[in-house]
Amino acid sequence: MNLLRNETLRRWTRQPFFYFLAALALALPLAACTAIPSLDVAGRYAPMADALAAGEWRYAFHPRVSPLLPVLGGVFSFLSGWSGFAGVKLAASLLFALAVFPLFALFKRVFSEQVACWGVLFFLFCSHVLRYAGEGLRDAGKTLPLAIAAWALIGLRSAPRQWRYYLWLGAAFALGTAIRPELMAVIGLILVAAFLCDCAGNRLPYRSVAAGGFGLLLLAPMFWSNYTATGYPVPDIRFIPLIRKFAANNPPAVSVPVRPKVVLPPPSELLPPPVKLPDAVLKARQTGNRWYEAAGYLEGLFEGSYPYFLIPVLLGIGWRIRRREWNAGESIILAILIGHALLLTLQNVIADGYLGFSKRYLIPAAPLAFGWCGWSAIMLWGVLKRRFPACCNFRTACAVTALLMTALYADAFGPVIREHTSRKQSAKRLAIEKAAAVIRADYRGERRTEREFTPYLYRSNRRPLVLAFDDIKPAVYLSGGSCTADPSRADYIITGRGGSAPGGSWTPLARIPGRKDEAVVWRRNQERGF
Repeated sequence: MNLLRNETLRRWTRQPFFYFLAALALALPLAACTAIPSLDVAGRYAPMADALAAGEWRYAFHPRVSPLLPVLGGVFSFLSGWSGFAGVKLAASLLFALAVFPLFALFKRVFSEQVACWGVLFFLFCSHVLRYAGEGLRDAGKTLPLAIAAWALIGLRSAPRQWRYYLWLGAAFALGTAIRPELMAVIGLILVAAFLCDCAGNRLPYRSVAAGGFGLLLLAPMFWSNYTATGYPVPDIRFIPLIRKFAANNPPAVSVPVRPKVVLPPPSELLPPPVKLPDAVLKARQTGNRWYEAAGYLEGLFEGSYPYFLIPVLLGIGWRIRRREWNAGESIILAILIGHALLLTLQNVIADGYLGFSKRYLIPAAPLAFGWCGWSAIMLWGVLKRRFPACCNFRTACAVTALLMTALYADAFGPVIREHTSRKQSAKRLAIEKAAAVIRADYRGERRTEREFTPYLYRSNRRPLVLAFDDIKPAVYLSGGSCTADPSRADYIITGRGGSAPGGSWTPLARIPGRKDEAVVWRRNQERGF
């Protein structure tokens, strides 16, 4: 199914670098059009990138946030002079585009070069992962280490003594842990599989041990940073409750033995915050019917499998099994996909006590299955071309491909489009922009302040301090400030539904109309830089 007639273009499309450039060309316009940061980006990644770019190391790292995305965002922010928000969007787009290289190599090894081209093309238009890249979310980077680990493990089957596969596995382990901590368990199990392969061919499995050591060596700065902040050398602070749960001597929740000049909050803020339960789990516990929880879990599993491409994936799997073309590489890919979902489920059950997870955590693994999409597309085109030769020509194929690409790219732009076309989302966007502009124009005080270290919640040192409800919290970052939950420390308060500011002496600066209610920006009447 080679639809390209120009030989030069055909050679280009066989090179993964072509798809890398295409990925950047798709992700960067989306990043440029995303003007309102999500809560995670506004509350963590962007201010951490700003702190790194400004050389404020204490606020550039936090044990609750994996460091790779904020660090890359901070580097881009420092080099370009742009905001941390722009920096993390560039970083996420780069991580998304880099995943093209291991995916192409993976599909080429398991299927063929032609399937690799089509499988990577499906990845480029995976609208949800593309959307994560444009929004600056770290989930856009999960595909990269998973694809590297899958490619390396499959390579070990044919060349179990080649060091490069072991070293790539160690690098994938470190990269995945630095992007999202749950990948430490997923890729850690892949390393265990490599260890077993190494044991089968050698008395001393020194290669796989070296791979694990290489990965831990790359992670050493992150472990040291978290140790100085919490007293535990963990990849993420959420591992500490698990350590305490299984430890015999009940160690402290958090201790800070090394990092100097850290102001600790009250002891209650050193403990993990309460778990925010999904609606399905709340309904199940209120009614006593666990089927609601199971239904919510199955819904998340279905949505996290990226339903747009699920049918061609299942078709490809079934078709290859029926044709007896299934190979060991496909079994490894399928095992990684299933293992990733099971480990996410187990993590939530153990750590949070409920069955389920957000689809955002599962979708970045779906591109590993896009080789079956590419194979299905090639086979279906061959069948249709034989049965309907008059219709299935070069122009038809180009038209269908362009139509699907346009629809999927439009879906990636969905949130941005709705911010300008939906009355509800447009009103929310305008409220955020106006609240940010009001605070930015009014505030005349210091731009940095000392904040207490809270291990489970990142606190930026940007000023002013603003208390705001969730829907309008992105305005806090866009105004140049940072969030606070304490009204006694807030410089501004943004209330919803026409509410009044709690206690103290406050002056209303602006009333911002919404679709059904209004937000009010209040300023504290004190000599605090006003």
